Amino acid sequence: MHRPDPLTGLRKPTDDRFREVLYNTLLAEELGFDGFGVGERHERRCRRTSGARSSRTRYGGRRTR
Repeated sequence: MHRPDPLTGLRKPTDDRFREVLYNTLLAEELGFDGFGVGERHERRCRRTSGARSSRTRYGGRRTR
């Protein structure tokens, strides 16, 4: 479960959070970044979708134990 927004106290639905990651991935590519990193992510669909939507930007996710 992700943390609530510090300003509103509300938690966004997971799908909305994924959409934000996708948007930011594409924005990073548009701005010319070579890579885009996301903090610990346990959802495979997030990794698959981000990489599939961008043509040049590499997606870098890391797992911690």
